[in-house]
Amino acid sequence: METAYRYLPASERLGWQLVPSLSERMEDYFKAPAEPNDLTLLALGDSFTEFQDQSGGNYIRYAEAQINLETRKINAFNLSEAGTDVDRYQSVFCAATTQRKPDIAVFGIYIGNDVKGFQRPIKNIDCTIPTTNSELNLRAWLKKSLILNATFRLAKIYLPWARSNFYENTKAYLTKNMSPTEVAMAEARIPKEMVKLAKSDAINPWDVAIALVDPSLYRSLAEPKGTPIAENYNALADEIIILNQQCEQTDIKCLFVVIPVAPWVSHRAQQYFIQLTYDVFGLEIAYPVGLQNFLSKLSSSGVPTLDLLPALRRAAISESLFIAKDIHFNQKGQQVAGNALAKKMHELGWLRD
Repeated sequence: METAYRYLPASERLGWQLVPSLSERMEDYFKAPAEPNDLTLLALGDSFTEFQDQSGGNYIRYAEAQINLETRKINAFNLSEAGTDVDRYQSVFCAATTQRKPDIAVFGIYIGNDVKGFQRPIKNIDCTIPTTNSELNLRAWLKKSLILNATFRLAKIYLPWARSNFYENTKAYLTKNMSPTEVAMAEARIPKEMVKLAKSDAINPWDVAIALVDPSLYRSLAEPKGTPIAENYNALADEIIILNQQCEQTDIKCLFVVIPVAPWVSHRAQQYFIQLTYDVFGLEIAYPVGLQNFLSKLSSSGVPTLDLLPALRRAAISESLFIAKDIHFNQKGQQVAGNALAKKMHELGWLRD
C-alpha cells in the first residue's frame, strides 16, 4: 500500500520527505567508487533541487537518466536542502569538493528566496557540515512513510498540538515591524481557509506569511527598478560570478540553473498566488526585466546559465507544471526542467568522452 501511495499525485506534495539527511548523502558521495570514464555531477540548491530526489522524480534525476540513456554514464549526487539559501549552497559545495572533486556542479538558483534579501558577496564560507542526523523525533520518524506523513498532516488541521507552529513563528518574525492592527488587517485579506491550511502545514506556511508583508513580491522581482530587489539581484549576480571563477580555478564545470517563480510561467500557475492576494505581475510583459538583467550580467561575465522560463512557458501552454496550491514543480514540470538541463549540458559540450 505504501508503494502504491507513492505513485499517487497527492504524494508529490511530500516530495522531499523521504530524502536522506545531508550527512548521509554527503557520505554516499565520498564513498561512491569513481569509474575512469564516468562523469560525476554534484547538485546544490534548495527544495526545488532536492524535491523528489529519492524517488527519481527530480529534474536532476530526469537529466541524469536521459544522459545515461543517450550519451554516456553520469552519476549525480544531490546535496540540496529545503529551506536553505546561496550561503548554504556554497558551504556544502566547499565541504564536498574539499574531499572529492566532481566533473560538473549544478546550482539551482530560485528567483524568489535566493534573490530577495541577498545583500552582499559572501566573504567567509563555512565548510563545516554536520556529520550526524540530529532530527531524531516524532516528525522525523513519520517522514519514513508517506502514508503516515500525509495522515499526520491531515491530523494537524484538527489537532493544534501536532502543528509545527512554523506559520505563527514565521509570521511573528516577518511582521516584527508591524503593529498588531496592521498584522490583523493583512491576515484578514487572505481567505480564512488558506490561513487554516498554512497553520496546519497543509500548504507552505511561508507562502502565506510572505503574502502578509510583501504581496507585491512578484511584481518587484519582475520590475525591480527603484526597489531593494534591484540591489539583491546585483549582489547575487556578483556572488555567482565569484563562485564561477572559483569553479574555473579548480577545473569544475559549474552550471547555474535559474528557476523562475510560478506566476511568470502561466495563468494556470497564478491561481494559487491570486488566492493569497499576491500581485502576480509578470506574464503581462514579454520577459521579466529583473530576470533579464540578472541573466545578462551573468552572461557578460561568462557564467554558464540555464534559464528555465522559456521551456516552462512553452510546456505550460498545454500542461500544468506545478503542484496545486504550491510553488514547486509537479512531475511534468520536473521533466521539462530535466530535459532542458540535459540539453544544455550537451550544448556546452560537457558530456563528450
